[in-house]
Formats: sequence, structure tokens, C-alpha cells
Amino acid sequence: MIAVLPVLKIIGSVLLWVLAIVVALLLIVLFVPVCYRCAGVSEDPEPHEDPDLDKVKENLSGYFSFSWLFGFVRGGISYPDDPAFKVKILWFTVTGRNKPGKKKKTKNKNVRRTSSKKSTETENGADVENKSETSDTSPESEHKSLFGNIISKLQGIYDKIKKVFANTGYYVGIIQSDEFKSAFAKAGKQIVRLIRAVAPRKWSVNGTVGAGDPEKTGKIMGITGMAYPLVLNHVNIRPEFMNYQMDIKAAAKGRIMIFTVVAVAMTIYFDKDIKKIIRMFKKGA
Repeated sequence: MIAVLPVLKIIGSVLLWVLAIVVALLLIVLFVPVCYRCAGVSEDPEPHEDPDLDKVKENLSGYFSFSWLFGFVRGGISYPDDPAFKVKILWFTVTGRNKPGKKKKTKNKNVRRTSSKKSTETENGADVENKSETSDTSPESEHKSLFGNIISKLQGIYDKIKKVFANTGYYVGIIQSDEFKSAFAKAGKQIVRLIRAVAPRKWSVNGTVGAGDPEKTGKIMGITGMAYPLVLNHVNIRPEFMNYQMDIKAAAKGRIMIFTVVAVAMTIYFDKDIKKIIRMFKKGA
């Protein structure tokens, strides 16, 4: 019995250390914010009479980057220089790595396929097989299959919309109920809280915009004017009324607290009124 006590004491101390490490890691994940930066540029310094979308696409550039725990975890994406989203832990790339080996394998597979096709053509008659291959992979057949997929998807959307309109009275009754008003107020409060937590703390939009028509440009500036209380000291857009121009620079940075995101998600998920309204909507669908 005396020999067992020191062993139990060691096991207890080890368990306490493990628990302390787990709690410390959990607190770090929840309360150390994720910092992010993003920026976008549309370079069009000279106004022009006709819109040139190709030129606008060529002059578009931007990036998004994030870091957590003093750069222990970081990553981002850059267009057009590096369009693959990458995540790094210290010096190791976790996602977004280039894998040339797979490309080589696919090339070898293609070579084998073409060689096997050539051999079968020489054995069984090249003309008959060429006709069948061209008929299967012709642009017309591809367009037909793509068109058929689009039609089927549109038909599915139409059927869902039709079903919703058939149950309009049921949904109106839900919306007018006290349970919906209570759930909507709670969900709206949490969504506003989430937006405030995720929204950038510093952001700006500067440049010159021209739609080629004074009326259209005036509408753009009118929308900016309507949002003046929200964009004050953030947006500085100069109008070009007579020509087309899209010369804009935008930048933003902020930080996201994981604890706030988890708290909002848990509050919405476990709320009884919100669960009840979701069940009622699913029942009608």
C-alpha cells in the first residue's frame, strides 16, 4: 500500500499537468485573435470613351492574408501572382503546396491512353473508332450535356419555388407568430454581434469611378451619399461623369476573436425558439 501511494501521486500530478495544458491551449485558441489584411487595386488611370473589360481584368490585383499567434499559423492568397490559398504552420506549408508529381502521373496516363488508342485503331480499324471517339467527345455533345444539366437544375429550382408558393399561407402564419418574432429578434441580435466581431477595424476605398454616362455615375455617387454615415472617413471616390474609368484602391484590416464566433454559434444553435422556427420551416418544405 505504501508503494502504491507514490505511483498514484505521480499519475495525479501528470493528469493535472495534462489538464492544465489542455485548458491553456483552449484559452489560447479562444482568446488570441486572428489578424487579417486584404487589399485590392483596379488600375485605370486614364479615362476612355468605350468600356474595355479585358483591360480592367488585366489590371486587377489583390491579396488576402491572415496570421494567428504571432505568425505561428499564417497564410493567404494573392491574385494574380499566387492564386492558390496557402496555410503555413511555422515554416511548413499545410495547404496550397504544388505537387508536380501528380501532374507527371496524369501526363503518363494520357500518354498510355493515347498509345493504347493508337494500337487498337491499327488492329480493329482506325476509321470506325475515330468516328465513335469524335462523336463522344465532340463539342456539340458537350454543349448538349451541359445544356441538359442546366435545364435539370432550373427545373429543380422551379419545383422548389412552386412548392414554396403553394405553402405561402403556412409560411405567412409562421412569420406572423410570436415565436417567429422572438426568434428573429434573438437571431438578429447575434448576427449583428458577429458582424461587428468580423468587420474590419480599419478600411478605406479611394479612387475615381466613371460609368460613361452622367446619369449612371450620378446614381453611383447617390448610393455612396446614402451610406454617408457608414462610409464617413473611409470612402473617397471622385466621379468621372463623361468617360469610363475604374481606378480604385481598397484596403482593410481587422481581427477576429474565435470566442465571439463560437459564442454566437452556440447561442443560436441551442436557442429553443430558433430551433422551433427551423423545424416549422422544414416541415413546410
